[in-house]
Amino acid sequence: IQDRWGELTEQVIRDNPYNLIELGIGIGFHRADRIAVQLGIPPDSPHRQRAGVRLAMREINGMGHVGLPRPEFVERAAVI
Repeated sequence: IQDRWGELTEQVIRDNPYNLIELGIGIGFHRADRIAVQLGIPPDSPHRQRAGVRLAMREINGMGHVGLPRPEFVERAAVI
């Protein structure tokens, strides 16, 4: 983590712990979410919403989909 963000590491994590998901170091959405709660980030944070949408997009892509009807996508993203 330090290699990626250097001296800005603490600030980057405090501002948006969901950034940790993208590093490929074993921190998934739920763990980043727990960190966010500990840091006082509200559950309706735009950072959380974007991370959930990105994860849903990755999951449906991994299933071979290139798109889904909006209601189905929203349903899948809400489960994350």
